[in-house]
Amino acid sequence: MSKCEQWRKYIFREANVVQQIIQLADILERILKRYFKLATGNTLIEYVQNFRIEEAKRLLETESLTVDDICNQAGYEDVSFFRRFIQKAYGFNA
Repeated sequence: MSKCEQWRKYIFREANVVQQIIQLADILERILKRYFKLATGNTLIEYVQNFRIEEAKRLLETESLTVDDICNQAGYEDVSFFRRFIQKAYGFNA
């Protein structure tokens, strides 16, 4: 799993991050997803989403960036999705 966790520093912003993690792990996708869920309590995509949200929160707290810039730097391609996700998850408008 430590190999897979290296993605956080390098590829979490990529659109196909889950596929890249699967390639890094060098095991079958279904096995990785099953063991990842058992080990972390989250699905792989939930883990990626949580990491991206934490990065977005860090950027909001420490940088003077537009929502569009934060969206892109946190790995989201669709600003409207990002805004809806933030609103649903945290109850405020971005």
